[in-house]
Amino acid sequence: MHIHRVKSKRGDKVYTQILLRESYRERGEHGSKVKKRTLLNLTKYPESVISAIELAL
Repeated sequence: MHIHRVKSKRGDKVYTQILLRESYRERGEHGSKVKKRTLLNLTKYPESVISAIELAL
């Protein structure tokens, strides 16, 4: 698991999403692919909570 910060720009504004994600490898007939799954959107949480989660990981 890891914290992923995604920045996107719409017009003149820049938005940041803070996501708790996990990565895993999925094997198929054409080889293996790395997949990512979003577990939690932390955007509206205070920075102190996000920092505590980062330290726990």
